[in-house]
Formats: sequence, C-alpha cells, structure tokens
Amino acid sequence: RQRSAAHLITLIQGSGRARTRLLMEFQRRVEEGHRGHVRVLAEDRDRVLDVLTQIAREKTELHGGRVTSVLGSTVLAVFADGTDPADIAERAVRTAAAVRDSLSVPTGTLTPPQAAVRGLTVHAAVASGEARLPRRPCADSPSPWGGGRLVDTCRTMLDHVQAGEIHVCDETRRHGERAAAFRRACASALAPWELHALHDEAADQPWGRADAGVHVSELELMQHTLLHTRQRSAAHLITLIQGSGRARTRLLMEFQRRVEEGHRGHVRVLAGTVPPPRTGDPLAVPAEILAAYCGIEPDTSEAHATARLRATLDGLGPADGADLYAPLARLLSPCPTTVTAAGTGEVLRAWGKFLARAARKQPLVLIWDDLQHADDALLDVVERLTQTHAGVPLLNVVGADSGLPDRRPGWATAHPRTVTLSLSPEAGDALDRLLESLLPPLRESEVA
Repeated sequence: RQRSAAHLITLIQGSGRARTRLLMEFQRRVEEGHRGHVRVLAEDRDRVLDVLTQIAREKTELHGGRVTSVLGSTVLAVFADGTDPADIAERAVRTAAAVRDSLSVPTGTLTPPQAAVRGLTVHAAVASGEARLPRRPCADSPSPWGGGRLVDTCRTMLDHVQAGEIHVCDETRRHGERAAAFRRACASALAPWELHALHDEAADQPWGRADAGVHVSELELMQHTLLHTRQRSAAHLITLIQGSGRARTRLLMEFQRRVEEGHRGHVRVLAGTVPPPRTGDPLAVPAEILAAYCGIEPDTSEAHATARLRATLDGLGPADGADLYAPLARLLSPCPTTVTAAGTGEVLRAWGKFLARAARKQPLVLIWDDLQHADDALLDVVERLTQTHAGVPLLNVVGADSGLPDRRPGWATAHPRTVTLSLSPEAGDALDRLLESLLPPLRESEVA
C-alpha cells in the first residue's frame, strides 16, 4: 500500500492504453479485496469534481446552453436561447447524453452505459417550463440564480434517477420526440420518462455545426468496408494506428457496438486485446476468440471444452474437421506448455482455417487491440489472413500503436483489400482528462 505511488509512476511512463487498463483493474481489486479500508482523499475528490464540472460546462456550451450554478457534484444548466420548444428540449437532452456518454462505456441497447471509472456515475434530469433568469451585472460575470419552481421540480426528479439514467418530464418528452426515443421510467410522477436512445449518432454534435466528432469518417469507412465484405464475400484488413491508445480503443469499441446492433444475427463479432510480452500467453487472443466462438466459458473443464470444439467443427461441415481438431484442442488447453514453439505455426494455421470456415457460414468480424504486442508468428497469420482466405466474408480490424509499423515497415502494404489509418489524437478528450485527474500529480524528481 505504501509503494502504490511508485507503481503508478511506472504505469505513467508506459503505453497509455495499457496503463489505463491496469490502473482500473488495480482499483477494482483494491476495492473488492480491502473493503472498509479504501477512502478517497479530500484533495483527490476536489480535483476530480473540478474536471467533471468543466466537462459538463463544455458540453453544455457546445449545445447552446449555459451553466448557471454548481453545488458540489450537482451542476445546473439552462437552455434559454431560441423560440422553438422542440429545439430547446432536444439540446438539453443531447447535453445530458453527451456528459454521460463521454464518461461511460457502452453496454448495449437495453441498459444505460456503464461508468468508465468505478464509483463515478452520472445522474441527469431534464425539466421543461418557464424560468426567471436574473440579468447578469456584466457580460463576464457569472449568472446569478434565484431558484424557482422549475429548479425545484428538476431537483426532485434527480432524486429518483439511477446511475447512468436520464429522466425527463412529460413536456420534455413531447417536445423531444423528434430527436430521441423515451420509455416509461415509473420512478416519479414528476419524471415518468427515461431517455432510451437518440435517433441518430450525433449525440455530441456541437450546436450549429455539421461535424459529429473527430473519428466519424473512420467509423464510416469501417462500416462501408464491412458492407463490402458481406456483399462481395471478400476478406479485408483495416489497421488503426494511434499512439496513446485510448482514442483507438474507444473507436474499436464503438465500431463493435455498431456492428452488433446494426447487423444483429447476420454478422458474428469476436474481439480481444493482445497482452504485453512476458505478461501472458502469446496465443491468448487466438484461444480467446476460438473459445468465444465455440461458447466455451473461462471456467469450463477441459473435457467439456474439447466436446464443444468438436461439436462446433461438426457444425461447420466435414471438410478438414479431423485435421483441425487436434491443433485447436491444444490451443484451448489450460496448460500453455502443451503448445511448444515448434507447434505454434501448426496451431495458428489450423486457427486461420477455422476462421475461414466460420466466416463462410456467417460473415465474421475480428477486432484486435494492442497488436503491437503480438509475436512474429501471430503477426504473420493476422497479416496474411486477408490473402490466404481472400474469398470469405472476413473483416479483420487491427488496433496498434507506432510499435507495429516500426517492427513491420511493410505491414499490409501492396496487398489488395487492406487499408491503414493513422488516427489523430482527440484533444481534450473528456474520459482522458477524467482518468488523468485520478492520478496523483507527479513531482519533478519522480519524472526524472
């Protein structure tokens, strides 16, 4: 416990993506293993609240609103500009969604997004009506707020909102139906409706601007490539290169969410993150992908796992099934030593053939993150999948930092149906700033 700061210094100097994952996992283990002993220092709470307040203020102003009051962790904003009640309600609802989603991880269509950092959740309420806004003494002075019935209504609504939810009054729901879908909340007579989904993907679109985000064009290209993969039954490889990793990982997560929701039942999505060298089995992700496709849970016995593998191979057809079973069974073995260095090539070749057969039965999307950590044997297979199995609907999406092109200067070049995208960093990213606020400030001696 006394040395935890030293470990954090080491993580800060490493890859941004790996550091963030390890920090969050460490926080989870401390909270679960030392309940009653963990406390947040007052200075840390103030720093985090300051970042959260600034994020809320920026999102509000982005959609044409104005923060009028901040009390602790409660932020009050008004949207008074304009005469169209539907436009005002839409901007207020979009602001609430933008604040929540910028600090959350998507979980699906049936449940609210999950907090990206344990214990930091967003609760939002939107109420429509007339409010009296006192005039500011001068343009640069903060707006005074005198309270009123609308504020009391909104505050009462907020008492019934669960983590990650956005509740609205009946009037807001009526005015906002052109921009969002709502469902019954039944939590309060004042807030009978909950935001279910926005009608388009521009949840964080600035008020009065046409662009919807930094990486929208990349998402559109990835979705178009998937469409081409399905229509032409042709394998494709997309490589995303981005240094810090967070923006890249979130882009991969958003693409996975869109595929799963937009191609439900028609496309199979399998994803994994390659562990850093000497921290895990180099074949961990191929094994994870194979197990996920076969429906094998992590705690499944080896006998049940091999039975599931055999049933899956039989379901894909008789061709090569017997030849693939033995090496794939070794890949699923809980004892890594069963796959020797000499047998790695055989196992990966069998794994590639399995993916091709699976894609012939149902279009397949593979999503990799941190591929720069993969060993040469795995890199060879991933790069060549598009060429060795060109005639199957298989989309291979790879995320990596600059270490991948440094190791493989010719990665995926001069090959058909391949594209490499270099992602620009997202300046002022809300989640990045929140994560940074959770880290203790560095002293110059620690940096050196």
